[in-house]
Amino acid sequence: MRLPDYTVVIWHKSPSNIPDLFTKILTKSQKEPYESTEYQGSRDIHWGFSTSTDAISFAEGLLEFAALEDVTKLTIIGANGASIGRKVYKDTISTTRKK
Repeated sequence: MRLPDYTVVIWHKSPSNIPDLFTKILTKSQKEPYESTEYQGSRDIHWGFSTSTDAISFAEGLLEFAALEDVTKLTIIGANGASIGRKVYKDTISTTRKK
């Protein structure tokens, strides 16, 4: 499977202290993710885009979730020679994994 040119990734604690956080994120996004996995107390969700403009607009539409303590990551990852390698809005994963 070829990765999308741009992937928006959000991670949140699972189970979350916020009821139905996963569902709230999906409802707000109005786009089906191409991948979602639950592993070791976290859930990651990935959405693919062909342009950086679409990925940035989408990620910035999820900023209200980045403000939540239960959300540990919101980032855009570029692949396939994309113009953005990585744009990080929030990433507390490294600090939470060391505890």
